[in-house]
Amino acid sequence: MRSVLFGAAVAGVLVSSSHAADLPLKAPAVAPLPAAIGWTGWYVGANAGYHMGSGGVSTAADPGPFDVPGAFGAESIVAAALATNSGAPRQRGFIGGGQIGYNWQFAPQWVAGLEADIQGLSGTGSATIVGTSAVPGFPTEAFSSTTQVTKKVEWLSTLRGRVGILATPALLAYATGGLAVGQVKATTTIAQTDTGINGALTGTGATAGSISQTRAGWALGGGAEWKFAPHWSVKGEYLHYDLGSVTWNSANMITNVTGFGTPTYSAANIRSSTRFQGDIVRAGLNYLF
Repeated sequence: MRSVLFGAAVAGVLVSSSHAADLPLKAPAVAPLPAAIGWTGWYVGANAGYHMGSGGVSTAADPGPFDVPGAFGAESIVAAALATNSGAPRQRGFIGGGQIGYNWQFAPQWVAGLEADIQGLSGTGSATIVGTSAVPGFPTEAFSSTTQVTKKVEWLSTLRGRVGILATPALLAYATGGLAVGQVKATTTIAQTDTGINGALTGTGATAGSISQTRAGWALGGGAEWKFAPHWSVKGEYLHYDLGSVTWNSANMITNVTGFGTPTYSAANIRSSTRFQGDIVRAGLNYLF
């Protein structure tokens, strides 16, 4: 009897093992691999920051011609000298705009691309230069002169190449440079007063000149960009731009003195010049397609 029971138990174990061998095996659970961080493709974005313009304005003038020969040569020389000076009207303020570009990741750690942007700039740089002078040979005369100069870049656009290295798969450090184009404006206003002519007479003169141009130059800088999500990145960037030098003219500054006819004397060939350049520090947000 015991032999029969033992044989049945063994048969049951063998059948159970056979059924277990026929069941499919389950692989152990494995966490999915993270998606690779890629930089190749188009992007658009917006940026904002701070702009610091530089470059002073200088003015220069020549004496004469004078309409009362031999009478006001000294005054014309002083008028021209006081109209020759320099100031530093440096534009400061907010800068903001948008950008579009394309990146190409051509090696595991290298990224190159092209970016275009357009910016609006706030603020106007201005400076006032005040001067006084006596008139040689005429001890009762006293000259005073006020020169006001302004300058600004209204908008600035750049088309730049970018090349950088990935410090980590998500962090790009890059250099950038290329073409810069901007709308520039500048003005010069000069007003003078000459008192004590022949002890009691006064002469006054004024002139103004301005320029408004679209200028082309260059921009150069660098920055860092962090891809914090599959389609989003933030960047910090510095740029220096240079749109070159400009010169503009003002009309002859004619001073009229009552009792001597008009015009009496003048400062002539009044010209102003400046260089439009500056520095930009900004942050940006990009959406990568």
